[in-house]
Amino acid sequence: EEGLGGAKPMIEDGLFENFDSDYVFGWHNMPFGSDKKFYLKKGAMMVFLDSYSIEVIGRGGHGSAPEKAKDPIYAASLLVVALQSIVSRNVDPQNSAVVSIGAFNAGHAFNIIPDIATIKMSVRALDNETRKLTEEKIYKICKGIAQANDIGIKINKNVVAPVTMNNDEAVDFASEVAKELFGEKNCEFNYRPLMASEDFGFFCEMKKCAYAFLENENDIYLHNSSYVFNDKLLARAASYYAKLA
Repeated sequence: EEGLGGAKPMIEDGLFENFDSDYVFGWHNMPFGSDKKFYLKKGAMMVFLDSYSIEVIGRGGHGSAPEKAKDPIYAASLLVVALQSIVSRNVDPQNSAVVSIGAFNAGHAFNIIPDIATIKMSVRALDNETRKLTEEKIYKICKGIAQANDIGIKINKNVVAPVTMNNDEAVDFASEVAKELFGEKNCEFNYRPLMASEDFGFFCEMKKCAYAFLENENDIYLHNSSYVFNDKLLARAASYYAKLA
């Protein structure tokens, strides 16, 4: 979890050559705030995730003489705002996409214009057409802001996870197990894909997979510092895996 992206190295290290299987099953705890205990659906379960690290390269200087510098903070601020137009003004409202800035770092002193500002962001969507569109717009926006402000911009893209695409056959099998364990009224099999991402998607590209959610029974959402994992899920998940086997 902390290192992000263990699935791909596992595959490259011979996971399926050493441990061949017909199906792959996985689960994640999720605080939906619902009375349901188990969530599973056919088709796209979660979206793809691309990460971008953008380095805005200016020229440092004294805060009293901004005309003698090339301010990367100002240019990066324009970039943060402009990037939000990708979804709001370019992606079909009937589609789902998310562009989120997760980090903005620059400088260390109140009276110095720094040389460099860095932005880290995530891009998520369900289809490759939207993926291509967002990438093209990111590069165009960066190029335009770089030219307008006479600064440099370096972009590093990383493919973190593909779409988590559940297989119909695997879902049918796992659904029967879940209904037996948790009761059909406690299971949900029809809902929209989650806009979060999971590198389990790499397994889905190679095997028949079914990735599920177990309700955490917590009203604080994931990645919040106050989030608490519900230990009762471990017994539920262990029973689920045992039945699947």
